[in-house]
Amino acid sequence: MSPAKAIPRTSDILTELAGAFSDDRVTVKMLLAKLEHRAIGFLLLVLALPNALPNIPGISTLFGILMIGPGIQMLIGAKKLWVPRPVCGLSLKRAHFSKAMLGSAKIVRQVERFVRPRLQIFISPPFTMALGALVLLSAFVLILPIPLGNFGFGVAVSAIAIALLQKDGALALASVALFIGALALARVGLGAAVSLLSNAWNWVF
Repeated sequence: MSPAKAIPRTSDILTELAGAFSDDRVTVKMLLAKLEHRAIGFLLLVLALPNALPNIPGISTLFGILMIGPGIQMLIGAKKLWVPRPVCGLSLKRAHFSKAMLGSAKIVRQVERFVRPRLQIFISPPFTMALGALVLLSAFVLILPIPLGNFGFGVAVSAIAIALLQKDGALALASVALFIGALALARVGLGAAVSLLSNAWNWVF
């Protein structure tokens, strides 16, 4: 009986991708071709991780829109990521891409100490479809300008992405708790925003 094939670490995939391309620009099509069966999990990580960190204002709205596609495909049980042709042609300078991949690898490497393949039933259908529903709901919240809304959902979807990539069912279960926490955090942020707007309205009028 042959030994089980080791699962590549996500940080190693990111580091490998940083030096995988020789062209001046890296297109979405080139990236997906390299990722093969890991495309959905990796794309989710790329879209979610920046929302869990200080980022450019408005980036959560853009990344939330882009996250809808993978969320729907997980929800319906698609095994391969489908990307519209216009999106496949989008590109980024290779130097910027490499810098982003290496920076992300450093962050993910800290998390990987606690991640390993286990409870893999929870990263298989129908559980992955339920995770897809969480991704889709997170995407819609990220699109909205809710204070504190992006951080919690960025963490939750990042956990889902790493769970898929590393086949860690325990982390997938933990991501559900993170999602619930994100809902609570977003509720606090929304309440604070409504209160601030109400006070401003009363002060002005």
